Amino acid sequence: MPESRRSRSLIVAIGGAMLVTIASALGATLYHTHESELEEWREQLDGTALLLAEQTAHEMGAADLMLDSMLERIRLLDVRDTQGLRARFGTEEEFQRLLERNRVLPQIDVASIVAADGTVVNFTRNFPTPQINLFERDYFRAHRSQPQLGLFISDPVRNKGNGAWTFYLSRRIDAPDGSFLGVVLVGVSSRQISNFYGKIKLGGDTTVTLYRRDFTVLARWPHQDAVMGKVDRNHAAFEIVDRKRSSNGTVVMALHDGTGNILGAVRAIANYPLIIEMSVPEQAYLQQWRFFALQLGAVGIVCSAAVLAACMAIWRAMRKRDMALREQRALKSAAEAANRAKSVFLAMMSHEIRTPLTAVIGFAEQLERAGRVEASELGRIIVRNGQHLLRLINDILDMSKVESGKLVLEHAAFSPQEVFDTVITMMRGTTEHGAAALTGVIQGPVPPAVSGDATRWRQILLNHPGFEGGSNI
Repeated sequence: MPESRRSRSLIVAIGGAMLVTIASALGATLYHTHESELEEWREQLDGTALLLAEQTAHEMGAADLMLDSMLERIRLLDVRDTQGLRARFGTEEEFQRLLERNRVLPQIDVASIVAADGTVVNFTRNFPTPQINLFERDYFRAHRSQPQLGLFISDPVRNKGNGAWTFYLSRRIDAPDGSFLGVVLVGVSSRQISNFYGKIKLGGDTTVTLYRRDFTVLARWPHQDAVMGKVDRNHAAFEIVDRKRSSNGTVVMALHDGTGNILGAVRAIANYPLIIEMSVPEQAYLQQWRFFALQLGAVGIVCSAAVLAACMAIWRAMRKRDMALREQRALKSAAEAANRAKSVFLAMMSHEIRTPLTAVIGFAEQLERAGRVEASELGRIIVRNGQHLLRLINDILDMSKVESGKLVLEHAAFSPQEVFDTVITMMRGTTEHGAAALTGVIQGPVPPAVSGDATRWRQILLNHPGFEGGSNI
């Protein structure tokens, strides 16, 4: 059935469109929530990185200010050579002075004055100063060879005094003639800085790293000995500062070691060759979004299942309807075939009955015309009843026409009185043997002729209940 096929195709199309709509809505929602979640993390990390960068800049400024105060005292005491440096600054008085300055700066692990040959003249750990030589340190060699170097930040090393990871801020001591007299330096504890970073509520998976400008790791939270002093170009700091040539920003990037993506926020520390980076792995900054996506996916699955169930239910209902229609059409076809067979049978039987009945009527008419009163009366009776029987057969044919929708009413002039008298005469013979006699009278004015179907009028009269057993009609 073409209509059913079109309907089923329409159901499939509507169901498919609804599923596509659900999938599109879910996809758009997930995309926008993903971008929103990522943007929130970007703002949070960037703001925290700015806070840490300003705090680190403040701490480096305090350490640099201590170096300047040490150099200023050396100039005030008019130190001109190494012997004078040792004589003036190798005393317990200078030790106490250095110690007093160091107490107000907890991030500074040690403050030292180093002579031109690398030996420590005085430092804040203890007095008298032990025999320590720093000639091989990178900061010492850098200042010795570069008179205009200014502030130098060293690689982190294990302090020779206590073994803790320390990086040094240092400046060159110049004699009045510009010759190299030594170095003043302060050691900043890497552990102290990383512990400060850890006090901020960053989450268990967030890392904070302090880099030198060449991406050497100076401090890190959580602390890891394995990365201290190593150059790391596999993180956001290198991506933003070196590749994008920017002093700050955020970036999502894949790690080169294949461990996944990170979101990093980077800030260059003003006035110092330092960079701070905050980074968080993908599983941390997308944790809430993935939970939401899981819930939304479950809702989408339920909705899709409901759509599929509804489509299947409608499909099955339409199949049942189609089966019922097919059964109905089959029954209708069978009924029409049976009706046609009945009509054929009635037509055939009427022909078979009509032929001998016509002969009987013919012989009765001859008997009626024979002239004998008794025979004539019998012949009339035979003729009337034979004609009545013929009309009954015709009525049966008419009924078959009614069932097949082919009955046509006639429009011809006839006398209602004559039809009534004929019916009374026909039916009187059937009632003469009963207990009552049949009489018929039309009361009221009756037109002598009307236009209509005399046969139908006769059928109405013959079906009158008064003919059962005889009565007055």
